[in-house]
Formats: sequence, structure tokens, C-alpha cells
Amino acid sequence: MRDATIDFCLKEIWIPYFKQYRPKKIICVGKDPAEAILKVLPKTMIKKSVETGWGNVACKYAYHYGFDNGAMMVRVPHLSRFGILTARQCESHLDKIFEPLLKSS
Repeated sequence: MRDATIDFCLKEIWIPYFKQYRPKKIICVGKDPAEAILKVLPKTMIKKSVETGWGNVACKYAYHYGFDNGAMMVRVPHLSRFGILTARQCESHLDKIFEPLLKSS
């Protein structure tokens, strides 16, 4: 069922949105939505991993992606379970995690 939901969202929401608005800065929460977006949008670089400061292996890294239109996407682990944005041990990593979005215009 989850694949059908992601497919629906891509077809009916995200692909039309990206085509019309062409966002330059994207924050994606979770692996599944990011992988679905990466399947349909042409990317210019392989993912780069950045440590989050969180000790758990499942959310140890955030990832940066670049797209052909100059857009950047940061994928962070699902935040409803892992509080990377508010956890004290992650504070010193936030600038590095979101660096591509801070630099791009």
C-alpha cells in the first residue's frame, strides 16, 4: 500500500509541482519519498552523506543531492521519531546538514 501512496503522490502532486514551480531548495524527510523523487528528477551528482550527530545507525546520516536545474535537496531521516533538529547532540551538525540550502540562491 505504501508504494501505491508514493506513486500517487509523485504522479498527482510532486511531479506537477516540480514541473510548474521548479523549486531550488528541497528538504525531504525520509528515505522512501527521496528515492521516489530521485527516480523522476534528473540529478547531476551522486548523493553525499553528512553526519547528523545522532548515534543511531538508522539516522546517522543526512544526504545531499543536486539536480540538473541547479536545485539542491537535503534528505534527513524521518523526524517524527528522531529529533535531529532539536537534539542537543545534533546542534553542531545542523549547519553542515543544511549547507547546500544555505549556499544556493
